[in-house]
Amino acid sequence: MGLLVLSGAPLPRLIYMLLVIVVALSGAEARRSRRPDYCDPQSRQSSFLWRIDTKPPSYFFGTIHVPYNRVWEHIPENVKRAFRLADSVFFELDLTDEHTISALTKCQLLPRGARLEQLLPGDIYRRLEKHLDYVRNMMPLWLTADQRGRGLYADYLFNAIAGNWEQKRPIWVMLMVNMLTESDVRARGVPVLDLYLALEAKKTKRTGAVERVEEQCLPLNGLNISQVVFALNQTLNQHESIRAGEETPLYTTEDLIRHYNCGDLDEVIFRRDSSQIPPSVFQVPPLQSAAAAASAAQRVTAHSIEEYFRDELIYKRNRRMGERILELLWARPNESYFFAFGAGYKLCLVCASRIEKKIPMMEDSTQAENTETATVSQDTAGEEAGDTACVLKHLKLQRGRKAAAFTRACNTAEAQIARRASEEELKKRLETLNATLDGFMEANDAYVEKVQEVCELEEAEEEQNEFELGQQLQEAQQELQKQSSQLEEQQQAAARLQEQRTTATADYRKADAGLTRALAAELAACRERDQVLSDKASLVQQLERRAAGVARLTAELEDRGSELAAAHAAKCRALAQVGEIAAKESSFQYRERKMASEKEVLEKQMSLLLERLKSQAEELSTLRRLHSSRILQLQADLANKMDQLGTEQAEKERLTQQAADLEQRLTELVEKPQLQHEAEIEQEENYRQQLRPQERLAQPYKEGVEKVEARSNEMLRSVDELRSLLSSASEQQSQLEVHLDETHTQHGQYLVERDKVILQLRDRLETYEEQLQAITRKGSLSDEAVEATSPSAAPAAVSRLLRQGMTPTQIFTGFSQAKEQLTATEAESKQFKLCLDQILKDIDKWTPAIQRQQEDYEAAVQTIDSPTGSNDEALRELETAHAKPDDAGRRLRTVQHKRNRLVAQTEDLAMQVCVPLKEVEKARGGRHFLGNYSVLDVLRQAGYKVTKVGPRERIRR
Repeated sequence: MGLLVLSGAPLPRLIYMLLVIVVALSGAEARRSRRPDYCDPQSRQSSFLWRIDTKPPSYFFGTIHVPYNRVWEHIPENVKRAFRLADSVFFELDLTDEHTISALTKCQLLPRGARLEQLLPGDIYRRLEKHLDYVRNMMPLWLTADQRGRGLYADYLFNAIAGNWEQKRPIWVMLMVNMLTESDVRARGVPVLDLYLALEAKKTKRTGAVERVEEQCLPLNGLNISQVVFALNQTLNQHESIRAGEETPLYTTEDLIRHYNCGDLDEVIFRRDSSQIPPSVFQVPPLQSAAAAASAAQRVTAHSIEEYFRDELIYKRNRRMGERILELLWARPNESYFFAFGAGYKLCLVCASRIEKKIPMMEDSTQAENTETATVSQDTAGEEAGDTACVLKHLKLQRGRKAAAFTRACNTAEAQIARRASEEELKKRLETLNATLDGFMEANDAYVEKVQEVCELEEAEEEQNEFELGQQLQEAQQELQKQSSQLEEQQQAAARLQEQRTTATADYRKADAGLTRALAAELAACRERDQVLSDKASLVQQLERRAAGVARLTAELEDRGSELAAAHAAKCRALAQVGEIAAKESSFQYRERKMASEKEVLEKQMSLLLERLKSQAEELSTLRRLHSSRILQLQADLANKMDQLGTEQAEKERLTQQAADLEQRLTELVEKPQLQHEAEIEQEENYRQQLRPQERLAQPYKEGVEKVEARSNEMLRSVDELRSLLSSASEQQSQLEVHLDETHTQHGQYLVERDKVILQLRDRLETYEEQLQAITRKGSLSDEAVEATSPSAAPAAVSRLLRQGMTPTQIFTGFSQAKEQLTATEAESKQFKLCLDQILKDIDKWTPAIQRQQEDYEAAVQTIDSPTGSNDEALRELETAHAKPDDAGRRLRTVQHKRNRLVAQTEDLAMQVCVPLKEVEKARGGRHFLGNYSVLDVLRQAGYKVTKVGPRERIRR
């Protein structure tokens, strides 16, 4: 998805787009090396990477002999980075070298002139032919559509695996039979992980191998023919049982791939993988009959084969490889090495025999002890020793399985805690982005409300401006709708471009995979050519040998004729010697009687040895009961822990079903690329042409984003100013209301007082008029009349007016003026009342608008307070979420402590079991195993510090 932002887009929409882009990019980053959905979410993922603390550091990586495209995308990124940073890459064998492949092919063949039919019993050879015919007929049904699309056909694939099998050694034929299964056939056609790493390393790095071909072939070819026939017979029994539906395969290639992708270190799975050596090398197939019916000889044979493989292909090989790695590290100490070996070798996985599959399990300790005691008392001495060794070995394997199950449970808990922590961190980020988005939306809404308020105020002052602003608002809305539609179109176009890009990328990867397959096919063709040339040379040599044989037989025939004549002469001499033989026969009878007496003595010694062996068996039985009780106790503890994981099984099944559905869908989608391959170049060119104008369009959009941000900052500042003005206006309004109430009260009191004064003046005026009229009629003004006219006036004032010589006319004139002034005062009072009424009307008119503004302000304050409260609540939830991982961490530490204690107890039990096992082996006259050394143990003994690298740990140069 491209970054397409319109300059006129609203701010919330812009933030939402940015949020979507960030989440999409985060998801793309997380998909770089994702863990499969079918894995247990509670199990801990392993990177199969170990670091050797050299300068610069070197690394070990555990590989797997399966198609690389099934596991490569699930390998952690730090493994790939360590591979890229390494100066040299070393493998067990150099699979890209033609001489190595040729040597591997030659070591599998019998000597010239020998055939497999001459070595195997007739019934086993016929069963082998029948099984191979069955595989040949079933192979067309086993092939996938993808394999057919790559040109792999049933006959070609069968000849590539089982071609020239009549001239191969029996041990390699047994391994070939184990590889001719449905799961293994479906995995053919793609380079395996080891070969893919070797091809990549050949491009830019120094490569090499730490083993030679003969070191892997000689231990296999050194097995005697009786042991090989036994193993081949058991292998055919197992495959025939699977074919008849009586038995199911223990593990398939799909199980191996699934456990490897999930980072599961289950030794039962990984004991199957061994890089160049096929899986079944380390396993003796299970006995077809029940354990009770299996003979002691069969058990001894299976046990001896297992010991041989442990000694030759694990312990000795680990030490040899470790010593050669040390030589490499010492030879070039300044180089960084990347060693890619089979996961089974580096992890020192002890590969046990499958014979315990038919041996009774130790689920009921009492019943097992009784059965084993009865068996010990009835069988022979050899059978007792074999049973004891098998039971002790079974106890050790069962304990290892339980410890591995407990380890997987702890790893599952740790992975779940880490996943929950990552989910909580992502949730926290999303909540932060949502809070930011809500804040911008609220700010935008507040800005729109403020603009509307300003428009309403301007409407009261100037209607024309309001009309113009309305037109501008309509135009802006139309422009906004237009730009929104353009934005949606651009988003759809970006989505289409992203889909095209994804399709083109997938096609490119498939083309790359096809090229890799072509290279692998070319290598296979080269190997087939070498095989054909070698077959041709062998046929020519065989023809020459047969011609020489005919000449030799002719000469021998002549020699036989002369020998026949000599035989007749010898017959005559033999008749003479018959008498001598009769004399010697009597001496032989005497010697037989003497040997019979010696035999009785030996039988007595044998009985004493048997009694001693029985006593040792009883001691071992006592030890076994003690160990069984401790194992049962550990089993009960593990059962309690496994019950806690029961709730996760349903979820795991659902995820498994979902993975199966997705795999089916993926299979359907894989068939489509053939039709899309022709349009790949055209789509890529169209994508580039469309990408260039999109990049040019993105530039003005970025500038528009900057302008919008500047405008939003200005709007925020204006909102702050409006808030300050609104608060000051509210304060002034309250002060004006108080002042208006006081003025209104004072004015009312003033009017009442003036009305009273006016009434008094009117009464006095009427009285003055009457008195003046009376004075006018009388014609003179005496002091008594003056005093009667104004009884309230002071006599001094009246006398002063009269002394000044004022006539009544002048006094009347003054009165008239006073009356006019009173009238003017009344008019002013009326005008003041009118003004006051107008002011009150204006106040009543503006009061609703002011109240509306106050309500809007309070609503805005509440709107601002609401996200604040949500923020506080989110913070409280976040603190609670932080507390949960802490509790889970404490519980995890407790479980880890218990796990370490159980592991220590398991190791103690292993040491206790190994001691009697070695004693039994010594008593039987056999050999005991070498030390359980891995390649990493050899390096640790040499003084190097080897640490395991986590799947998320960073790799530095």
